Amino acid sequence: MRVARFIATALVLLSLTAATAKEYDHPLIEQTYRLLPNGDAEVEEIRTFRFSGSFSWANLKRITKGQYGNYGIEWLGVWDADSGEPLRYSRSLEGEYAVLRWEYQAKDTTRRFRLRYRIRDAVQRYQDVAQFYWKAIEDEHAPLQRVRITIIPPAPSPELFKVFVHSKAPPGRLDIAGDFSRATVEQADIPTDSYVEVRAMLDPAIFASALQQPGKLYEAFLEEERRFAERELRKAERRRRIEKVIGALILLEIPIVLVLCSGLIGYLVVTYNRYGREPALPDIEYEREPPRDLPPAVVPSILTQRAANPNEVVKGFSATVLEAARLGYVRIEETEKAGQLGLVRNTERRYVLTPEGRAVLTGEASPSLGRKGRVLEPFEKQALRLLIFDAGDGESVTETELRKWAEKTEGSKTRMLRFVESWGKQMRRWFERTYFRLDDPASEKARHRFLIVLLIVGGIGTVLLLPLSLFTLTPLSVILAIIGATSLSRRSPEAAREVQRWDAFKRFMTDFSAMREAGPELLPLWERYLVYAVSLGVADKFLRHLANLVEERSYAMTQPNWYVSSSAKGFSADSMAGMTSFVQNLQNLTSALSSSTSSGGGFSSGGGGGGGGGSSSAG
Repeated sequence: MRVARFIATALVLLSLTAATAKEYDHPLIEQTYRLLPNGDAEVEEIRTFRFSGSFSWANLKRITKGQYGNYGIEWLGVWDADSGEPLRYSRSLEGEYAVLRWEYQAKDTTRRFRLRYRIRDAVQRYQDVAQFYWKAIEDEHAPLQRVRITIIPPAPSPELFKVFVHSKAPPGRLDIAGDFSRATVEQADIPTDSYVEVRAMLDPAIFASALQQPGKLYEAFLEEERRFAERELRKAERRRRIEKVIGALILLEIPIVLVLCSGLIGYLVVTYNRYGREPALPDIEYEREPPRDLPPAVVPSILTQRAANPNEVVKGFSATVLEAARLGYVRIEETEKAGQLGLVRNTERRYVLTPEGRAVLTGEASPSLGRKGRVLEPFEKQALRLLIFDAGDGESVTETELRKWAEKTEGSKTRMLRFVESWGKQMRRWFERTYFRLDDPASEKARHRFLIVLLIVGGIGTVLLLPLSLFTLTPLSVILAIIGATSLSRRSPEAAREVQRWDAFKRFMTDFSAMREAGPELLPLWERYLVYAVSLGVADKFLRHLANLVEERSYAMTQPNWYVSSSAKGFSADSMAGMTSFVQNLQNLTSALSSSTSSGGGFSSGGGGGGGGGSSSAG
C-alpha cells in the first residue's frame, strides 16, 4: 500500500483545484407567532436552506430595539425539522443584536431547520388598540422565494383584527380566519435587502396581563398606514404615466433602432469572420511526451484565452508542490492516526522543507541543486514560500494547516484565491517573455475597436433615442459587448498550436490503449508525467491507467526517496490499485475559495418601525 499512499500525496494537491464558489437560498420560510396574554410571543420558524457547496453553520441576528420599545429575545433551540434531531447552537449578544448560531453538515442538498424562541414584550397594549409590530424576515438575507407568516392571538379578536404588511416585494396574500383566531400572510420573491414586516392591530382586552401604556393610538396607527398606502398609489400613478410616454416614443423610434441594431449585429459578424476565428490547424490525436519542458505550474495559466483562470491556476499550485518534492526541495512524510481498537482512521501528510529547498528560498542555491537538473523558477519559489512560511511554521506544513490557511477569508476572497489570481498573471507574462505572444495582436485591436464603437453607438442612442433604446439598443449593445469581448479574442497561431499539443498530451494520459502502445519506456518517467497530469486535472485517470500498466508488465516500482511512507510494506504495483479511492476526498481539501454570501389589512413598501430585523447568513 505504500505506493497508494504516495500517490495519495500527489492527489492531495489536486484538492486545490476545487475552487468552486458556494451559495444558498431559501425556497421557503414558515413562521408562527403565538401571542400570549402578557404581551410576549412564542415563535416557531422552519427555515428551508437549498445549499450549493459545503456548509457547516448558520446564524440569525435579531435587533432588540424598535420604534415602539425594546424587546427581549430568548433563543430556545434549533432542530432538524425532518428528523427532529436537536442541533448544537450558541447564543450571544452583539450590541443591540441577539444572535443565534447553529451547526450542521450539508453539501449540495436541501435542509430544513426548526427554530424556537420567545420575544419578550412583543405586543404594545394601549387603551384602544394592541399592536404587534415585527420584522418577521430580517433586513438582509439570502434569496428568499416564499414566506408564510401566521399570527395567532391569545383569543379570537372579532372586535379588532387588522394586519398590514410592509416589504419591497410584490403584494402577496392576506387571510384572516372567519372566527378571527388567526391571520396568515404569504408573499413571494423577497429581495435580499428587504425585510417583511407585519403590523397586527388587535383588541387590547385579550392582552389583559400586558402592561397598558398611556394614550389612544389606534387612529394614529391607521393614519400612518394610510400614508404608506398613498405613497404606493403615487408610485403606481407615476409608473403608469411613464409607461404612456414610453409607448408614444416607441412608435417614433422603432425604425431608427432597427437600423442601428442591424448595423451592430452585421459589424460583429464581419469582425468575427475576419479576426475572431481561431487559426486552422491539422489535427493531432496524441502527444506521447510533454510538448514543451515547462514548469508544470505554467501549463494551466496559458491554456485559457486572454487571462489565466484562477480555477485552473490552482491546479498549477498543486503541481508545483509535487514538482518541488520531485526535485528534492520538499520531503513528504506520511503519518497514520489510529482510531478505536487500533483501526487506522485517516492519514495525514506533512510537507517538510529540505536543506536544498531552504537554500533555494534563501538565495544560497547554485544551479546544480535539484535532483532532476533544474532549480525552481521565481514563481515556483513564491508558491513554495507560501506553502512552508505562510501556511506552515517555516519548517513544514500539514494538510490540515494548509487547508485552514487556504480557506481563511480576507475581505470577499479566500487567501488562496487572492494568491492564484496574481500568480496566474505572472506565469502568462513569463511564458510570453520566454517564448511567444499568446493572444493575436490584430485580434486584440479589432476587439478594442468593436467595443469602442458599441460604447459610442449605445451612448448616443441612450441620449437621443430614449426610451426605446433603454429596452432595445442599450441591452443589445451590452449583449454584443459581452459576445465581442470573448469571441473576437483569438490566440496567436503559435499559441493555438501550443494549446492543441497540450490537449493531445492530456488525451494520451487519459487513454489506456495509447499509454499501452507507448511501450515500457513510459514507466520510468511516471513521476515527471504525474506532475503534468496534476496540472492538467487528469491525475486520477492517469494513475489508474498507470496502475494497470505496472501490473500488466510486472514492472518493479521503486520507492521515491522524497516520500516517507508510514507503512513498512513494500512498494509494489498491487499497492496502486486503490489509489482512485483517495481522489474525491483529496479534492475537497480546499473546497471554499470564495466567501459565502451574507444574507434581513394590505401590502406596502413603507414601515420599518417594528422590532426584529437584522440579518442572517450561513457558511
